[in-house]
Amino acid sequence: STPLRSSAPGSEQPASLTTSSLRLAALEAALDLQSQRIADLERVAPKEFELLHYNVLADQAGTNMQPWFCYGAGVTVEERKELHRRFYATDNKRKKDKGWPSWALGVLSPERIAAVEEYDQRIFKWDQRRKRLWAAVRTHRVGCR
Repeated sequence: STPLRSSAPGSEQPASLTTSSLRLAALEAALDLQSQRIADLERVAPKEFELLHYNVLADQAGTNMQPWFCYGAGVTVEERKELHRRFYATDNKRKKDKGWPSWALGVLSPERIAAVEEYDQRIFKWDQRRKRLWAAVRTHRVGCR
């Protein structure tokens, strides 16, 4: 026979039922507390995400041999204006690379043209850009700026 335990005057319940009821009440209280905590966290957590964008097919970003780049040559404002004028000259429109380095000759010295080309090989070429791109994707953490 199961031992009886009194929980209220005039009523008797088996001890195992009382223990189960107490455990159930404790679990319900814990669940309520966790539900409140989750609701608090959902309320205060930022509702955002970050999107990384990189135009891997960008022709103009794929070469340093454009008048708006020419990094490595220390191009002045006046030189850049002249490079732009020559770059957009009518006779350059259909040439591959718009005729590089023909539109830069006379504005940049052969050494500075070589510096632009070296910078292009070191930084702009896809083999180099792709390493930096994948490193940025691998190490990026949302919200960590």
